[in-house]
Amino acid sequence: MLKRIKIEHRDFILNIADNSISKKNNEIKLTETECKILTLLLLAPKQVFSKEEILNYAWDQELNNNTSVVPQAISILRKKLYRDGIDAIDTVKGKGYKATSNTKPCFSTKKKKLGFTMGVIATSFLAYHTYTFEPDLQPKINQSLIKVSDNIYQTSNSKPVVINPETLDKNIRYFINIQDKVLSLSACKMTNQECSSIYNKIFFIDDSNENIDINKLISNIEFKFNKPIGEPIFYNSSKDGNYKVSSSINLRALNNSAYSGHVFINYDVTKLNNNQYKAELSAYVKESGYIGSFGYSVNLNVETEKVKNQPITHYIGKISRDEKYSGIKSGRQQFGTIKDQNQLYAFPLLKNGKHSTYFNHIYPMGNGVNYIYMENTNIAYLTFCYK
Repeated sequence: MLKRIKIEHRDFILNIADNSISKKNNEIKLTETECKILTLLLLAPKQVFSKEEILNYAWDQELNNNTSVVPQAISILRKKLYRDGIDAIDTVKGKGYKATSNTKPCFSTKKKKLGFTMGVIATSFLAYHTYTFEPDLQPKINQSLIKVSDNIYQTSNSKPVVINPETLDKNIRYFINIQDKVLSLSACKMTNQECSSIYNKIFFIDDSNENIDINKLISNIEFKFNKPIGEPIFYNSSKDGNYKVSSSINLRALNNSAYSGHVFINYDVTKLNNNQYKAELSAYVKESGYIGSFGYSVNLNVETEKVKNQPITHYIGKISRDEKYSGIKSGRQQFGTIKDQNQLYAFPLLKNGKHSTYFNHIYPMGNGVNYIYMENTNIAYLTFCYK
């Protein structure tokens, strides 16, 4: 199973460690397969998973099961959960299954005896119709990029780190962002005072990684993603039209030496005016637990605002997925199958977090290079921006 031990959803908690669900004081035991089905759906609550995807994730590959076992297992699981008023799985006709909306029910879904008084009915009716649904927008945080020294930059919301100056190269700019579950380490190789090559590595962290040797991670930096051929674009320049934003990100897990992965990211951007953009995002991913590769494509609306009076002036982009905008087909594309779910980190998180609208912090670093912090996933990385 994945490293995450508990997942809170609606009015219940999935306990992965012991294959159970808890709701208030009640505990429901699950089979290992039932727990895997819920884990997959709840980790990406807005993703629709096909029967084949669920089969590959939740069943032993050696059993050679048919996809017909998936609806049978989900039917049994639903009946088990309904007895305790838990509604966790929605059927998406013709596509598969997804987690039920995370909006908590206004009143219990348990069956009640006949003979309700009109007062109770009226109260329930009023509660239902006055319930306010929160928009699917992640609240914007107050964040900045701090220049710690001549060649070290750190996000203001990052955990503190102690760096040995002897591990640093004066011809490299380092960018550090450490959160509870992920560490982002990026670097720019400087040639003639311009960034000629970038390095990005995302490290997944679990609870056992209390002391992280950032100096060892810095000493292992290698540059392989050079500046693309093309005219550099400076963020929010007066030039309109189309341009590209590209990045290359290595993936590792600090407590799982057998795991490795890589992500290539490309944005095709159309600038509409000084603060309005359309973008087509495509990501191509390979990681240890997947035979072959998988990708993610989505159309985006971007609305930016300039943030002044900060250590480094930057832009905040309000990012929203746009299903109406014509272009690439949105969603996850698979070019293989799951081999080992214990070696999957990017696959369950590929829907860009819980929110369809969120914020990115964009820090222009000159020469068509941007440092981007994504609020919804807590990761940061360097990109090249060019015509």
